[in-house]
Amino acid sequence: MEETPPERLEELGEENDPRTLPEEYQFPRKGTVGVAIIKK
Repeated sequence: MEETPPERLEELGEENDPRTLPEEYQFPRKGTVGVAIIKK
């Protein structure tokens, strides 16, 4: 799975808002990969 840097998330905006994604893909907007993996 390709990792999305925080800057890219901001650029994409609401389209990729964590609240709109499946639970396994949710992570804070600051978006550390560690958090994303831990929340899986």
